[in-house]
Amino acid sequence: MKLKPFALACFLLSATYAARADYLFTWHSMGVQQVFQGSFAVTDAEIQSNAAFGSALFTSSISVTSPDGITYHDNRPEDSVFGQFGPPFELDFQLWSDNNDSWIHVEAGPPNGMLGVIAEWSASGEELNWQQGAWSVAAIPEPSATGLLAIGTGAWLIRRKMRARS
Repeated sequence: MKLKPFALACFLLSATYAARADYLFTWHSMGVQQVFQGSFAVTDAEIQSNAAFGSALFTSSISVTSPDGITYHDNRPEDSVFGQFGPPFELDFQLWSDNNDSWIHVEAGPPNGMLGVIAEWSASGEELNWQQGAWSVAAIPEPSATGLLAIGTGAWLIRRKMRARS
């Protein structure tokens, strides 16, 4: 009988793990100061071997902010984005500012794995900012998975409390 709550908890944890669907990539500077801030998200299907990043989640979540506070997104016809988890991991973005006076180039991948560079340029070709760094990736659990875990844990605690009374 004592095995049932444990089995239920294992089932709920495995269901939570299986429900993960999205992954968040975040930029981290290699220097002392965080100059650029960047992130994007991909689906579970895009994180599989040899799959390219191309979902609406990926393109709509790309965000890179320069030290000057200009935020770049993939929202202009001039923008170019490519990415894949790999192997090997690769990124290549060219994103223009909303007023077309500057653009950034984000590059990462072979032979350096998750290491890369973000460079910001003026429309006339002058380099404005540059930074080396690395991308990290973390799973984003779906809210339904967290809810399932909370409901299961609550039910288990209530049942445990009721058993203790009898």
